[in-house]
Formats: sequence, structure tokens, C-alpha cells
Amino acid sequence: MKKIDFNTRKYSQLKNINWSEHIQLAKIKFTLKTGKRKGQEIIIKHKVEGNMELYDSLVKDEIIIASDYTKKTLRAGIQRQVQAKVDKHLFNRERGIRIYNELAELEVKDKRRDHYSEYMLDGVVDAAEIKFVNRVETLNSVQFSDNGFDCLYDYNSDTTGRYSKREDRYIYKKTWAHDSVTKECCDITINFCINHINHGNNQEFYLPDVQVKAPYKEYYNWEKKLIDAEIDLIEVSDKDNSKLTFNSYRLQDSSRKVSLNMFMVYIRQTTKENIFKQKRDTSWQSNLDTQMDVLGARFPNEKVSLAHCYKRNLTHNYYSFWSRTSMDCIRVLFEDESYILYNKDLAQREGKLEVLGVYDSQHKTMKEDAAINKLINQNQ
Repeated sequence: MKKIDFNTRKYSQLKNINWSEHIQLAKIKFTLKTGKRKGQEIIIKHKVEGNMELYDSLVKDEIIIASDYTKKTLRAGIQRQVQAKVDKHLFNRERGIRIYNELAELEVKDKRRDHYSEYMLDGVVDAAEIKFVNRVETLNSVQFSDNGFDCLYDYNSDTTGRYSKREDRYIYKKTWAHDSVTKECCDITINFCINHINHGNNQEFYLPDVQVKAPYKEYYNWEKKLIDAEIDLIEVSDKDNSKLTFNSYRLQDSSRKVSLNMFMVYIRQTTKENIFKQKRDTSWQSNLDTQMDVLGARFPNEKVSLAHCYKRNLTHNYYSFWSRTSMDCIRVLFEDESYILYNKDLAQREGKLEVLGVYDSQHKTMKEDAAINKLINQNQ
């Protein structure tokens, strides 16, 4: 892995642009707040002509009302939304290249010395351990969510009573829609697409798209499968530029902020552990299936299955290490509802059969006098 040269000025022009002047297409949706059609929507698709600002174009085509409030609100909403998207891409570029450059020089060292993992996770970062993407995309390919603005209103002082209807508490003002669209008051929602050409210098708007991901193996024990997964290192990194720490909540039971070195240790450890678990569980399942086949051949007319059984139900217990009142067992069920329990844990781990206990449906407990007389007679 080689370090990447970082040019801080490459996208600096994207920080001082009035984005409302660069909208190409817009979909305007008015939601009526008054009148008989209250709640209905009016949708208008609009194409901005030439180098006009969106507000000016909408006013020219008599779609919205011309006012200082609509101009200021519309421009600020669009500017905030587009600039937030641009700033996120610029931040990801800076953070992603910084992470990649540190990985290029990093020699991972596991400092948690113990007899299980000592030196096993150490070593330089290989290119196969990191998925790095450094590309650009045009701004008109970026999807922006709907930008909504409410209709202005005052409170109706005559409807402050406890039982007044909620919709009667407001006096709406004509804020957005031009009379040629509707004479009713309404909210407005705008969905737009940015023109990929800068009107000022006739150059295309490009956004950096930098991704730094660490592939690892995820294990789904209910399916006994290893799944290829990735962690976005930019996303889990601390947003404070003065630090470079990573949240390990996806790799550890407890959420901790750790260094890049420790995060790579966790990724390598997680992959090794999940591969081991998958091999172990596959082996255990094979042993369990084999032992259940053995019992099926030994008791061909009985039902052999896995069951969660309770110690208290046994009439004859041959196992001393239940440690709790119930456990998962292999059960051989007979026709009269009697059954034999075998140790499932031993069967899957070591491939051996061990009887835990027996339930005899015909078993009867001796009465007090009969039990005493039996002890007396067998000791004479």
C-alpha cells in the first residue's frame, strides 16, 4: 500500500456557491391547508430556463408569490441542503485519505499479551484487508430529499376553548402558491436536481466519492454460515478532526473508542474467531447427526429427537452434573410415553453417547409401609 497525495485546494470552489442559481429541474408540490379541497396536493414540474435562480424562475412563471420571505426561505433551504451534502463528501474525502495513509504506514501490534493471541494478529496491513475507493461523481447524480416549507399562520384567539377543533386554531396566510395555481393557502415541498454545469465558468460540478472499508467475516450461527461483511472506517471514525479514533461497537460487545491499530486488531480477531466458530459448529453438527443416526439404528421403531427436558421428570437419574434443572438432550421416545435421555453436549463435542436418565411411565412409587417392610425383609 502506498500513501496518497492530498490536495486541499482541489474542491475549494464548492464552498462558495449559491446553489439556488444552479438548479436545472424542480418538482413543486403544494398541499392545500384551507378550502373545500383541504389536504389535496397540486404537483407542478418545472424547468429552470437559462441561468436564472429557482426563485426568479418560479415567480416569472407565476408558480409562487414574489416576496422577500419566500425568496429568503427558499434560497436558504436549498443552500443548506445542497451544501450539507457537499460538505459531507468533502469531509469523507479528507478523512478517508487520512485513514488510508495511516493504514499504509501501520504495522499492527496487539498489545493485549496473553497465551491465546500473542503475536498472532500482528503485521503490516495488506492491500487485501482494505477496500479503498477514490472516484468522483457529478453533482446532478446526487439524490436530494424533499425540501418542505410550511404556510405561515396566526393563532385564532376565538378558538382557545378546551373543545375547539385543532384545525380552527390557525389563521393561515397566503404564503407560497400564486393565485394562478390556487387561491387557497398551502404548504410547499420542492424536489430538485442540480445542473452539472457551472454557469460561471462552464465547468462541470464534481464531488469526490472516497470510501475506506475493512472487509471481515461475519458468522450467523443459526445458519452455520460465514458472510462477507464490511465496516465503513469513515463512518465509525470519530468526527473530531484532531483525533483518529474508531467506535468498535460492531466488533465488540462493549462500545469503545480505540485507535486505528487496535481497530485492525479487532477486525483480524473477529475474522479468525468467526472462521473458528464456523468450523467448530460444522464439526459439532456432524457428530450430533452421526450419534442420532446410531440411536435411530439402535431403536428403529422409536422416535429419536432433540428436546428440552427437565431433571424433575426423570424416574431414574444417572447424571450428576445437570447444574440446572433442565437442559437440551437427545430423547428416545417409546410408544408408552417413556423415554431415555442422552447427553447432547457430549454427543456433538466428542461424538459419544452418555445416558442422562430414564423416565418410566409405568413406574410407581412404593407406599410408606411397603417401603419399610421391604427394607426389613431384605436385611434379615
